[in-house]
Amino acid sequence: MSSRPSANEIFMDQLPNQSRDRRRQCSASTHGEGEGQQKAKLETRLVRQSLRTRHVSFISLAGAIGGGLFLSTGSTLAHAGPISLLVGYAIMSSVVISVVFCMAELSCLVPTTGAYIRHAAMFVDPALGFTIGWSIVFADAVANPAGIVSLIVLCQYWAPDLDAALPVCFFVLASLVTNIWDVRVYAELESFFAMLKILTVIGLNILSLCVALGAGRHGKTVGFRYWTEPAPFKAYLVDGPIGQFIGFWSVMVSAVYSYSGIEATSFIAAETRSPRQVIARASKGVFFRVGFIYMCSLFFLSMAVSSTEPRLTSQEGNALASPFVIAANRVGITGIASIVNALILLSVFSSNNTCLLAASRALMGLALDGHAPRFFAETHRWGIPMWGVLVCAAFMPLAFTVYSQEASIVFEYFVSIGASGTLMEWIVICWTTVRLHSGMREQGISQESLPFCPWGQPWLAWYGLVMSVLCAVTNGFTLFIGEGLPRLTAQRLISAYAMPIITILLYLAFKIIRRTRFIQSRDMRIRPWLDQWKENPEQWIEPARGWGRLLSLLWSHD
Repeated sequence: MSSRPSANEIFMDQLPNQSRDRRRQCSASTHGEGEGQQKAKLETRLVRQSLRTRHVSFISLAGAIGGGLFLSTGSTLAHAGPISLLVGYAIMSSVVISVVFCMAELSCLVPTTGAYIRHAAMFVDPALGFTIGWSIVFADAVANPAGIVSLIVLCQYWAPDLDAALPVCFFVLASLVTNIWDVRVYAELESFFAMLKILTVIGLNILSLCVALGAGRHGKTVGFRYWTEPAPFKAYLVDGPIGQFIGFWSVMVSAVYSYSGIEATSFIAAETRSPRQVIARASKGVFFRVGFIYMCSLFFLSMAVSSTEPRLTSQEGNALASPFVIAANRVGITGIASIVNALILLSVFSSNNTCLLAASRALMGLALDGHAPRFFAETHRWGIPMWGVLVCAAFMPLAFTVYSQEASIVFEYFVSIGASGTLMEWIVICWTTVRLHSGMREQGISQESLPFCPWGQPWLAWYGLVMSVLCAVTNGFTLFIGEGLPRLTAQRLISAYAMPIITILLYLAFKIIRRTRFIQSRDMRIRPWLDQWKENPEQWIEPARGWGRLLSLLWSHD
């Protein structure tokens, strides 16, 4: 009779077909370890842990500073007024920080490929992991072609007669090449984009402050006059206090798009050196980076540009609608439009790269859990899930089919779909964290025993969950109110609520077919991951000290 296979052999059979040498290497290096430790080590062998703290910090920063800051804030200022803009973004910044802390807490406990897709399957319900995983793949498959359309529009700012085929082919190939090579190529490119964005934002903030103080050919000091003229809180769609609240809440919903992509850092946790230390430190820096960059930018911007400026609601879809460009043009400074247009182009291209990376890692995580074909978990010698990248990139040429739409309409759909998809991810991250803490209480595990547990948990997770649900429900609410009713079309309605509906339908279908059960608090496998962390300590990364510690809150260097 043949001997019974070991747990290691059973797990090896579940892996995709890797090379014979890699199988032997994995089997030999994990001999005699527990099943949880084996699984963690075997999965990290599929990818290369080559990213450092600065890579993760810059990737999160590049995700936070997107085209929304340079473009969509203009229409938001026009609809809601300066104080609504500041307060709305401040509140949404707090939601983002709570989501990032929840994401970091989960990733530090279980730094696995697939990130919160697999965390949801571990601590909530396998059906939820399946659902959010395929929802991410679908959202990114839709967002990438729309993003390329935005890139075409931005390119045509300089060359109005440019044939769309050329930029489509160029950006598809550029995104593909960036994601097929070593993950460090993507990380270094995002680091470059992040540094460029930081320097440009600092310059634009100085410009906005100078405009408010009377610089330029007019020499008129504005100060805080635009905060009261015509009103700090503008009524939107309907008159009176209700209209003012609608304007304020529309800021909250539109701000989600500006912050979308910041959660993508969890997908590279398994590809990071000393992931628990790196993810924890990067998440702490998000609080200061988001607060410093966004709130300072919006503060100076609200001083320099009036909410009654008609160009804020321009339908151009390029830098001409950017409030920074409007502020510069008002005082006779030329050339800023091209700089901002180039920065928006880089932001959208960066977002496309991140979408492709997140979708390919999501497919890899789904494959490792048996929810996608097994070949999506295969990696080449650089540790990249090649098949996942190629399949997700195959949707990008759909930009040819959607380019016939008006540019502003395509950008609007892009914002709406991206925001609703992001909110679904935030909801899952926060709900998974809530369930994790429920399991810890049931099993008598203290929060101090976690590799990383931010202050305020689990109430921080509850706050992020409630706010994300409210924003998801009201994502398209302006279509049903007052002057917004003429804009109510099937396309706008679908783009606002497609992702929540798809998520719910996928979850119900998987529950009915697979008959999965909601994981009870007492059944959660938390202690094995704590044991794996304690028995396999990471190489210590020396933190910065003195002034370097203060600087690292904004600019990580190791």
